[in-house]
Amino acid sequence: MKTVRLMTTCLLALLFCGNVNAATIKVTGGDTFVQIDANALRTLGLGITGVTGADLLSMPGLIGFPINSVEDSTPTTFEFDSNTLFPVSGAIQHTGTISFDNGLTVGDFEIGHDATRPAGTSGFYVRTTLSDDPSFNIPLFDLPEITGTPSGTNVDYGETYFNIDAPLVMAPELATFLSNAGLAGVTVGAVSQIATAEPVPEPGALVLLLLGALGMVQVVRKRS
Repeated sequence: MKTVRLMTTCLLALLFCGNVNAATIKVTGGDTFVQIDANALRTLGLGITGVTGADLLSMPGLIGFPINSVEDSTPTTFEFDSNTLFPVSGAIQHTGTISFDNGLTVGDFEIGHDATRPAGTSGFYVRTTLSDDPSFNIPLFDLPEITGTPSGTNVDYGETYFNIDAPLVMAPELATFLSNAGLAGVTVGAVSQIATAEPVPEPGALVLLLLGALGMVQVVRKRS
């Protein structure tokens, strides 16, 4: 009789874990492609002189950065709700830099979400995290409101992917750094992210899986 109970526990655990509530999804890898508008850069007196840790693609100003994995030393920790997209937590991390001819180098980019970003934006931002001085690790770009139109942010997501296509608008922090606050909100390029993702197991499923595993061990012991 005990053996039957243990086998039942194992089966329930396996069935439950096979139907884990996949409401919370985590980004695990992928690539982010940034298109910097060369004309916009010229008006700012800037030009790209080099990149590291990234692919400078054939189209002028198009740069591809691999997304850090969840096992990386600076891991991607971004999670989202598969039904509503929000709430979100954590950030999508990248390793690599872009250098400009005025001596400015930015990089190790973070894509995250902050509900307090300026009005008219989606809350998604691109921030440099390269400097040892936190005061220099500022948001560079904001992504416009999620509208599903070319002028807004498009987000396509599911249990195995999280993709973003959006214009890049200059963040107020970068405009201030460049001593021209009027540049805040000006479109200076675009971003296209193709990310892989997977469900985050619910704690209850993990407990049942553990119980099932323990039950299987006891069954094997009793039979041996």
